Amino acid sequence: MSENVNSGYAYVTRDGDVLDLLCLRVYRRDGMMDAVKSANPHLHAVGVVYSAGIRIWFPPVGADEQSADNGHSEGVVNASSIRLWG
Repeated sequence: MSENVNSGYAYVTRDGDVLDLLCLRVYRRDGMMDAVKSANPHLHAVGVVYSAGIRIWFPPVGADEQSADNGHSEGVVNASSIRLWG
């Protein structure tokens, strides 16, 4: 996969693909499955292990935070502001 996750990415599944592994390959980090599921409501009816030919849209990085935040910062923790020691 040679994708640019800053602008989003479309992928067509192969037999045996599963969403968690696809998300890790595309984003190279955890925590993006909810954003992908929200962008692809058709995946709910497909099951867990995909057959070939299912189109999946991987939204740009940051889309999950923007949709969850909706302009409000209540309960949102910015990781760059956390200090564990000193």
